Amino acid sequence: MNLICLPYHVFNLLSLPKIFIFSCTSTFFPYPPRLSSSSSTLPPRPPPPAPSLTPPTPDLLKTRLTPSTEVLYRDPKKRTNTEGEGILCRVTSVIGEGKQRRYEIIDADPDPPTPSIPYRASVNHLVPIPAPSANITLPDLGRGKNVLALYPGTTTFYKAEVVSSWRVGGGVKKEGEEGGVENLVRLRFEGEDEADREMSVERRYVLPDR
Repeated sequence: MNLICLPYHVFNLLSLPKIFIFSCTSTFFPYPPRLSSSSSTLPPRPPPPAPSLTPPTPDLLKTRLTPSTEVLYRDPKKRTNTEGEGILCRVTSVIGEGKQRRYEIIDADPDPPTPSIPYRASVNHLVPIPAPSANITLPDLGRGKNVLALYPGTTTFYKAEVVSSWRVGGGVKKEGEEGGVENLVRLRFEGEDEADREMSVERRYVLPDR
């Protein structure tokens, strides 16, 4: 008969209850957790978010003015020493680029009493005047609409009210001519000495009062 010699610590282990042996062995020799069929497959990764499109800045949306363009200049510092809402000017040159861009302008008066003084202004203080050919494409003006208009015989804009509705092809006859219809708007200017005095102004020099 062959005897098997067991180490002393194994012999002591065999003498312990089975429950204690199982708890000890399970601690020292743990089994890896079994994955269920539902967790064996990872959920699909969501697609990456679409790149956001940055809208153009207001500066890029504004029209770049060119030399000889007529503009309404609203002087924030009142350096022009004029009444009204602004003066009619003409762009003479463009200085700088981007946010630093400035426009050199002069009074559009063809026969000024004194030499015209050039000013530098940003586009925020300038309102482009449409070209003469744009008269037939400008929107209609209803009676009673408040506008800014060039006072006849001057280069100054004042607040005014449309007296007669204006539409393309339905302008006012030019004074002193027998036939033909000019693109003139019938207006009543604010602050006139004669409350009922009406005047006619070319359509492109009648701007929205914003």
